[in-house]
Amino acid sequence: EQQQMIQQHRVRHILVRPSEATTDSQAETVIRDLYQQLQNGASFSALAREYSDDPVSGSDGGNLGWVSPGQMVPAFEQAMLDADIG
Repeated sequence: EQQQMIQQHRVRHILVRPSEATTDSQAETVIRDLYQQLQNGASFSALAREYSDDPVSGSDGGNLGWVSPGQMVPAFEQAMLDADIG
């Protein structure tokens, strides 16, 4: 019996995107503020619930679950792979 290992990553995110009501600059300011809050020990899940523009994952604390290579858009996947664990 041959076993195959499948590479997957458990991912969560806080989606902040520009819109008609939010400029690129405002979105970037929110992202920098969220990053600082996380560096100061804020709960990722709580911030995702409050600030994420993704209503599905945001309501679940930013959780995207387990993802396989090629499942996410390339820019997100590269950022995911480059990020520190945790």
